[in-house]
Amino acid sequence: MVKIKRHSFVYAPLSKSFFITGIIGFLISAVYFPKIDITWAFTFGVLFLMMILAAFISMTKAAPEPQL
Repeated sequence: MVKIKRHSFVYAPLSKSFFITGIIGFLISAVYFPKIDITWAFTFGVLFLMMILAAFISMTKAAPEPQL
């Protein structure tokens, strides 16, 4: 029988600007894009929500960056 090695996943700490970009992008896509096209508004909304979720996961699971 072959042993399967399980590799632990290493979370990368994301920058604060990534989180801010996700929030601002979601707000813009929720407020302004439905006036143009609802399909694009939904698509960009989902994209920016995924960015926000990735930033939250990074904040809780990643090791802190070293202080300079």
